[in-house]
Amino acid sequence: MKITNAIFFDILFILLITGCEDKDEKVNYRSQYLGNFNFSSYSYTWELDWGYTYGDTIVFEGSVEPDVEQEYVIINYRPIASDGWTCNGIQVYGSQIRPFIHKNGELSYPYIFETCGNHSEFSGSFSNPDSVSFHVGGGGLGGTWGHHVIGIRIK
Repeated sequence: MKITNAIFFDILFILLITGCEDKDEKVNYRSQYLGNFNFSSYSYTWELDWGYTYGDTIVFEGSVEPDVEQEYVIINYRPIASDGWTCNGIQVYGSQIRPFIHKNGELSYPYIFETCGNHSEFSGSFSNPDSVSFHVGGGGLGGTWGHHVIGIRIK
Protein backbone atom coordinates (compact mmCIF):
# COMPACT_ATOMS: atom_id res chain seq x y z
CA MET A 1 0.00 0.00 0.00
CA LYS A 2 2.86 2.40 0.78
CA ILE A 3 4.39 1.76 -2.64
CA THR A 4 1.10 2.62 -4.34
CA ASN A 5 0.81 5.88 -2.38
CA ALA A 6 4.41 6.78 -3.25
CA ILE A 7 3.78 6.18 -6.96
CA PHE A 8 0.57 8.22 -6.79
CA PHE A 9 2.36 11.19 -5.20
CA ASP A 10 5.25 10.91 -7.68
CA ILE A 11 2.83 11.05 -10.60
CA LEU A 12 0.91 13.93 -9.01
CA PHE A 13 4.19 15.83 -8.48
CA ILE A 14 5.23 15.29 -12.12
CA LEU A 15 1.85 16.51 -13.36
CA LEU A 16 2.05 19.64 -11.22
CA ILE A 17 5.56 20.45 -12.41
CA THR A 18 4.64 19.84 -16.05
CA GLY A 19 1.58 22.08 -15.74
CA CYS A 20 3.68 24.90 -14.28
CA GLU A 21 6.26 24.61 -17.04
CA ASP A 22 3.58 24.91 -19.73
CA LYS A 23 2.13 28.03 -18.10
CA ASP A 24 5.57 29.64 -17.80
CA GLU A 25 6.36 28.75 -21.41
CA LYS A 26 3.09 30.36 -22.55
CA VAL A 27 3.91 33.57 -20.70
CA ASN A 28 7.59 33.59 -21.69
CA TYR A 29 7.19 33.23 -25.44
CA ARG A 30 4.76 36.18 -25.53
CA SER A 31 6.87 38.41 -23.30
CA GLN A 32 9.53 38.87 -25.99
CA TYR A 33 6.96 40.77 -28.10
CA LEU A 34 5.92 43.24 -25.36
CA GLY A 35 7.21 46.81 -25.17
CA ASN A 36 7.03 50.27 -26.73
CA PHE A 37 6.84 50.63 -30.51
CA ASN A 38 6.75 53.40 -33.10
CA PHE A 39 3.68 52.67 -35.21
CA SER A 40 2.95 54.01 -38.65
CA SER A 41 -0.57 53.41 -39.94
CA TYR A 42 -2.92 54.59 -42.61
CA SER A 43 -6.56 53.96 -43.26
CA TYR A 44 -8.02 53.15 -46.64
CA THR A 45 -11.35 52.59 -48.31
CA TRP A 46 -12.13 50.99 -51.63
CA GLU A 47 -15.44 51.41 -53.38
CA LEU A 48 -16.53 49.74 -56.57
CA ASP A 49 -17.28 53.04 -58.34
CA TRP A 50 -14.38 55.10 -56.94
CA GLY A 51 -11.41 52.81 -56.33
CA TYR A 52 -9.03 53.37 -53.42
CA THR A 53 -8.97 56.37 -51.11
CA TYR A 54 -6.16 56.61 -48.55
CA GLY A 55 -6.16 58.49 -45.27
CA ASP A 56 -3.22 60.36 -43.81
CA THR A 57 -0.38 58.35 -42.34
CA ILE A 58 -0.45 58.50 -38.56
CA VAL A 59 2.78 58.02 -36.63
CA PHE A 60 2.25 57.12 -32.99
CA GLU A 61 4.39 55.93 -30.11
CA GLY A 62 2.33 53.02 -28.84
CA SER A 63 2.78 49.73 -27.07
CA VAL A 64 2.25 46.01 -27.05
CA GLU A 65 1.01 45.02 -23.59
CA PRO A 66 -0.21 41.79 -22.02
CA ASP A 67 -3.93 41.33 -21.70
CA VAL A 68 -5.27 40.39 -18.27
CA GLU A 69 -4.77 36.66 -18.72
CA GLN A 70 -1.91 37.01 -21.24
CA GLU A 71 -3.77 34.80 -23.67
CA TYR A 72 -3.91 37.84 -25.92
CA VAL A 73 -1.97 41.09 -26.15
CA ILE A 74 -3.18 44.67 -26.51
CA ILE A 75 -1.60 46.54 -29.39
CA ASN A 76 -2.12 50.29 -28.93
CA TYR A 77 -1.26 51.59 -32.40
CA ARG A 78 -3.16 54.89 -32.84
CA PRO A 79 -3.94 57.82 -30.52
CA ILE A 80 -7.68 57.97 -31.34
CA ALA A 81 -10.27 55.72 -32.91
CA SER A 82 -11.93 58.26 -35.20
CA ASP A 83 -11.98 55.96 -38.23
CA GLY A 84 -12.26 52.59 -36.52
CA TRP A 85 -14.86 49.92 -37.06
CA THR A 86 -17.73 49.08 -34.75
CA CYS A 87 -19.78 45.89 -35.07
CA ASN A 88 -22.90 45.27 -33.03
CA GLY A 89 -22.05 48.32 -30.90
CA ILE A 90 -18.54 47.04 -30.05
CA GLN A 91 -15.39 48.65 -31.44
CA VAL A 92 -13.18 45.92 -32.92
CA TYR A 93 -10.40 48.22 -34.08
CA GLY A 94 -9.56 51.90 -34.20
CA SER A 95 -6.79 52.75 -31.76
CA GLN A 96 -6.05 49.23 -30.52
CA ILE A 97 -6.61 45.56 -31.22
CA ARG A 98 -6.38 42.47 -29.00
CA PRO A 99 -4.85 39.66 -31.06
CA PHE A 100 -3.42 36.29 -30.06
CA ILE A 101 0.33 35.77 -30.66
CA HIS A 102 1.33 32.28 -31.76
CA LYS A 103 4.77 30.86 -30.94
CA ASN A 104 6.02 31.63 -34.47
CA GLY A 105 5.02 35.33 -34.11
CA GLU A 106 1.90 35.04 -36.25
CA LEU A 107 -1.08 37.07 -35.06
CA SER A 108 -4.68 35.93 -35.13
CA TYR A 109 -7.70 38.00 -34.17
CA PRO A 110 -10.68 35.67 -33.78
CA TYR A 111 -12.67 38.37 -31.96
CA ILE A 112 -13.18 40.38 -35.16
CA PHE A 113 -14.65 37.39 -36.97
CA GLU A 114 -16.82 36.39 -33.99
CA THR A 115 -18.17 39.94 -33.65
CA CYS A 116 -18.38 41.14 -37.26
CA GLY A 117 -18.74 37.96 -39.29
CA ASN A 118 -17.25 36.76 -42.53
CA HIS A 119 -16.72 40.19 -44.11
CA SER A 120 -13.92 40.85 -41.62
CA GLU A 121 -10.26 40.94 -42.61
CA PHE A 122 -7.18 40.39 -40.47
CA SER A 123 -3.63 39.26 -41.12
CA GLY A 124 -0.41 40.06 -39.34
CA SER A 125 2.73 38.86 -37.65
CA PHE A 126 5.89 39.76 -35.85
CA SER A 127 8.74 39.17 -38.31
CA ASN A 128 10.96 39.24 -35.20
CA PRO A 129 10.34 40.48 -31.64
CA ASP A 130 11.18 44.06 -32.73
CA SER A 131 8.96 44.39 -35.81
CA VAL A 132 5.21 43.87 -36.30
CA SER A 133 2.85 44.51 -39.18
CA PHE A 134 -0.84 43.84 -39.59
CA HIS A 135 -3.89 44.66 -41.66
CA VAL A 136 -7.33 44.87 -40.10
CA GLY A 137 -10.62 45.81 -41.74
CA GLY A 138 -13.83 44.68 -43.28
CA GLY A 139 -15.99 45.00 -46.32
CA GLY A 140 -19.01 43.96 -48.26
CA LEU A 141 -21.51 45.20 -50.84
CA GLY A 142 -18.91 46.61 -53.23
CA GLY A 143 -16.49 48.14 -50.76
CA THR A 144 -13.76 47.53 -48.21
CA TRP A 145 -12.00 49.58 -45.53
CA GLY A 146 -9.36 49.17 -42.90
CA HIS A 147 -5.95 50.01 -41.45
CA HIS A 148 -2.47 48.96 -42.53
CA VAL A 149 -0.03 49.15 -39.61
CA ILE A 150 3.72 48.71 -39.19
CA GLY A 151 5.46 48.89 -35.81
CA ILE A 152 9.17 49.02 -34.92
CA ARG A 153 10.33 48.54 -31.32
CA ILE A 154 11.73 51.61 -29.56
CA LYS A 155 15.16 50.67 -28.21
